[in-house]
Amino acid sequence: MKDLKNLRCDDEFNELYNEATNIITKSQYEFKMLATSRSRNKKRMPGENTPNETIDNLVKRLKIKTYFCTINEASTTIKTVLIQHPRDY
Repeated sequence: MKDLKNLRCDDEFNELYNEATNIITKSQYEFKMLATSRSRNKKRMPGENTPNETIDNLVKRLKIKTYFCTINEASTTIKTVLIQHPRDY
């Protein structure tokens, strides 16, 4: 669990991203960059004071919407399983 929590930081993501980039550049295969899509501003809900910011940077979007979400989900699932079946593990 502790190792999983340690992965949830910018430094670990950057290290993993750089490693993946190095593998891609050394590979004999051809890779295409992800297409950028136009980001839309989200409407504010009544009583909402802060604007909903859209993420334009693809790497930042990958980090926030995929990498961190995956680690959060894995951590939550492991905690749930350990709570439901404490003697099995």
